[in-house]
Amino acid sequence: MINSYRENYFYEEYPSEESICDALIGGIGKLSYKMAKDYVDEFIIVSEESIAKAVSFMAKEEKYIVEAASSTTIAAIMEHKEKIGGQNIALVLSGGNIDGKLLTSILTKY
Repeated sequence: MINSYRENYFYEEYPSEESICDALIGGIGKLSYKMAKDYVDEFIIVSEESIAKAVSFMAKEEKYIVEAASSTTIAAIMEHKEKIGGQNIALVLSGGNIDGKLLTSILTKY
């Protein structure tokens, strides 16, 4: 999405590195691409480690099982507190798609 936004080009398929956020790699949806121009002020890049920590935090502290892609907002808050702090933030959390082995691995490590 970030490269599509920067380059003003819709990438239905895009070569991507492996990620625990399998829903966020490989390309974007046309509707999401079109809507981003009108509704997104800024994209924030977060690390794989921050995303894993966010998944773990949500499970251990908030008692919600949240998939990695959905945890990117939480990771952004954790990684960029000084930039985001003091603002109202809305999150859409989902969790049904996280692989059990991945979740176990994350919870064991973080």
